[in-house]
Amino acid sequence: MKILDSLFIHDDDVGDRLETPLMAALREVYETGTAAFAGTSAGNTVMTSTVMVQTGHSYAGILNGAQPDVETPQEWELTYDPEGGLGFVPGILVDSHFRCSRSCFDDTNDTSSVPPVVFSERGREARIMRLLADTLDEPLGTTRAFGVDEDTALVVTSELDGSIPYGEVVGVSGVYFIDIGQADVSQVNGYVDFFPFCRASMYVLFPPASGQLKMLRLIT
Repeated sequence: MKILDSLFIHDDDVGDRLETPLMAALREVYETGTAAFAGTSAGNTVMTSTVMVQTGHSYAGILNGAQPDVETPQEWELTYDPEGGLGFVPGILVDSHFRCSRSCFDDTNDTSSVPPVVFSERGREARIMRLLADTLDEPLGTTRAFGVDEDTALVVTSELDGSIPYGEVVGVSGVYFIDIGQADVSQVNGYVDFFPFCRASMYVLFPPASGQLKMLRLIT
């Protein structure tokens, strides 16, 4: 394990995170900063240190909310692991299969003056916003999420002093950034009522966008 220089996690059932000797060894390698960790689909989702999305469609999520630790969920049920992912992306929930093509904006690929109003390939914006809102008060809850498009990556590194994670979008498409930190989220009978949910921020970041993940100071 000490000679590991990269790790790629493929798509599969997200399942539960198990603390095993192998995981401890991987975490040790990660903390040394000597290896690259990457994943696709579910392998991308597990990178987060926050609550981790497992299954779900946006429509069912809006109606029924997010449920933790469902043993055998239906594909459409919005479920999550409250114990989080592997912890390789700090403080930001991660999701996959977002469609952020520049062609969604206009025929000239000029996005400088066009609002970021596009739809993901699997319509996952709403499910992530609902999950963020439902888990705000949990120990691993967060206000921010990234949705990564196919054939695209968000490369996360550290500043020179190792204190602030730094991200760069690379590939052929883009990455959604969703922040509900300033959103108006209403509580109804202990559940989040999605429909008056307003003032959430959503951006679409295209290559070569980059910046500090903590403050999202983008350089475009």
